[in-house]
Amino acid sequence: MKQQNIRSQALDLLRFPLAVVILTIHTFNLDGITLNGEVFTFHDSMFFRELNYFIDSFLRGQSVPIYFFISGYVFFINIDIFDKGAYFRKLKNRLHTLLIPYIIWNFLAIIATLLPRMFSAFSHFISYKGGETVITLQSVLACFWMYHGEMSPLSPGDAGYEVMQSSISPINVPLWFLRELMIIVVLTPVLHYLIKKGGKAFICILAVVWFAVEHAGNDLLSLHTNSLFFFAWGAYLSINRIDMIKTFSRYFRTSVAAYIVLGILGMVSLNFFPEAELTIKRLNIVAGLVMAYNIAAWLITAKGIKPDRFLSASSFFIYVSHIIVCQKVSKLLFVCFKPSDGLEMSLMLLTSVLITLGLLLAVYAGMKKFTPALLTFMTGRK
Repeated sequence: MKQQNIRSQALDLLRFPLAVVILTIHTFNLDGITLNGEVFTFHDSMFFRELNYFIDSFLRGQSVPIYFFISGYVFFINIDIFDKGAYFRKLKNRLHTLLIPYIIWNFLAIIATLLPRMFSAFSHFISYKGGETVITLQSVLACFWMYHGEMSPLSPGDAGYEVMQSSISPINVPLWFLRELMIIVVLTPVLHYLIKKGGKAFICILAVVWFAVEHAGNDLLSLHTNSLFFFAWGAYLSINRIDMIKTFSRYFRTSVAAYIVLGILGMVSLNFFPEAELTIKRLNIVAGLVMAYNIAAWLITAKGIKPDRFLSASSFFIYVSHIIVCQKVSKLLFVCFKPSDGLEMSLMLLTSVLITLGLLLAVYAGMKKFTPALLTFMTGRK
């Protein structure tokens, strides 16, 4: 099998598992379930706490950097000369694959947010009760950039006020990835120039900046540098025609060992040395990226496993829609079953992941069969 085919299949093989990981980490968290400003959690349960620490150390923060890396690599693939024509062709393509889905799925999140406030039967599923619903141009636009609860504003002292004010995401939270990606795409001529002139040194500088900013406590700046570094790293390999398989395979065993050891150290640090967790996590993200790609390539070449076209194609749909569904499913299960301890809470959240995944795959399959044009329009992907 040609190296190019292995590389392409390895990237496709990663898409669905990464989407499931993101769904999982957005379902499990120590904050528990919030209903009408009241928090129901079991962080005092050792089982529930350690399970969340495991997810934080081994899974949280791993998927999106890989998505940025893949995006940077794919953006410049098969481009011999990145001139004005190539740039605008890429912009036109990203209009369909990024901007239109970004607008549609944030709009759907607005509807999902407003519906429980409009129908009293669902009012007890609201996380935080603010004042009256405010629908203005300003409040709607905020949903597409950084949403601080403008459509149902909270007052200082209200439950959830500080959480909402600290948000750096649009109303459909995971879509911050698309927002950051669109910003980087617009700036690709500058990025391409810096990569060509600076080479490996430029990528190393971005890595150092990313690592340092993570410790500065500025969430928004951290998000920007995280996005830029991993996109640029992927772009650097693509622009310089560096063989990803040959390069990453050198570190197969090292990356697996580092990922496991750093994951364990991350759990230990969360329990005993929280000040060290950020450093460990940054290192583990890099190890996880190299490991994930190596495992995908190994499964294809050594085990003959091929990416499932349906699952790979559904991954973006799962990514953009899951937060709208999984939070509602988790709250419904909580109200119905009222878990009494950490084990029951964990089983409930696992059930929520499976139900959400099943629902989204069923909806995707239904749309693919009966409304393929609408599905293509909503996701920007055939």
